Amino acid sequence: MNKKIKQYAKISKKTLHNYLISNCNGLSNKEINKLEYIWFSKYNMIKYIEHNFKDNVDINMIKNFFDNIVFTYIKDEENTFRYSMVDKLLNLKITDDIQKEWEDPCIIGWLYQYYNSEAKENVIKAKKKYTKEEIPFATQLFTPDWIIRYMVQNSLGRYWVESHPEHNQLKKGWEFYLENPNSDPDFKEKLAPYINKELKVEDIKCFDPACGSGHILVYMFDVLYQIYKRCGYMKREIPRLIIENNLYGLDIDNRAYQLACFAVVMKGMKYNNRFLRSIAKEEIRINIAPIQETNNLDDMDIEYIAGESSGENYNKVKAFIEQFRDAKIYGSLTNVEEFDKKFFEKRCDYISNNFIKKTIVEEGLRHKRIAGLLKDLLKQTNIMMNTYDILVTNPPYLKSKYMNSTLF
Repeated sequence: MNKKIKQYAKISKKTLHNYLISNCNGLSNKEINKLEYIWFSKYNMIKYIEHNFKDNVDINMIKNFFDNIVFTYIKDEENTFRYSMVDKLLNLKITDDIQKEWEDPCIIGWLYQYYNSEAKENVIKAKKKYTKEEIPFATQLFTPDWIIRYMVQNSLGRYWVESHPEHNQLKKGWEFYLENPNSDPDFKEKLAPYINKELKVEDIKCFDPACGSGHILVYMFDVLYQIYKRCGYMKREIPRLIIENNLYGLDIDNRAYQLACFAVVMKGMKYNNRFLRSIAKEEIRINIAPIQETNNLDDMDIEYIAGESSGENYNKVKAFIEQFRDAKIYGSLTNVEEFDKKFFEKRCDYISNNFIKKTIVEEGLRHKRIAGLLKDLLKQTNIMMNTYDILVTNPPYLKSKYMNSTLF
């Protein structure tokens, strides 16, 4: 536990809370508490960017990055001051006694853990079965760096050098890499069927099914960068290739997802300080998603998505929607079935392009919500149904006595 980071998290949380109370007249305590987290995250993300890339970004880049990549899952009631807060936060100065840690994008994940520490303690002290909303607080655990290095070096690292022994030099920088101790003379022969000598780095799919704030994904990024560089790729192209082709993640916590997106993009900035500028010009595909559920969709919503009240398409949509009931509890354990991808993508495009034409405001807003959710469901389904080469995770730990009736 880093005491300096914990102390800073406590101070900045209190400072921002007091600032909101003083400057947001008319908001309830509930609304202020919701905004407090957004301000806490954005303030410290801006602080990280200024500490590391002050000369390479401007305020418009930061706003674009926040609004289109990091904070896409802010609920409507949390949107107050969304577009003006970056300007306000730039003028706030909260002192800290942290230096070296600001060089690591994972500091935002550490701060998030400490931000939630009080809520986590309250949930655990209650000694009762956890509700859906309490599970993220109770199960979040920030994995020590050496454990992540050990897991990634001996999975992703091993997978590559066994396929490309000409790159064995990479192992010199992997302090936790373990050589295979098997002395069987036939071992290499037995291993041969599982080694792909034609393996291309762009084809490696790495997955963390409980990615949290992206700590494991960030170190995977480092190892992948070493491999790309060894293969002769242009340095400025590598960050986008890694994010779009290699890294995949899921989590039940929308907030943790936001931090994971921030962390992998900032890792890209480390290797190409014009990366944020590149993203502003050309949209990037990030294969990380917060798992969404369908508990609030009713038969009328299913009919709207299907375009019919009965028949093949209706049954198709109903089956697809039903598998994500309580997905915020099951997370990556959700069992997904094969589905008609082209049909759902077509319906998603149709709904997205037509809800704005509604004359009835309430109906238009409902259809807008459905369009957004359907898009999210398709993304998470594609990630869940992928086949992966490397899976590294630190799964959530929850004793059976604390599991609610849905889990146990």
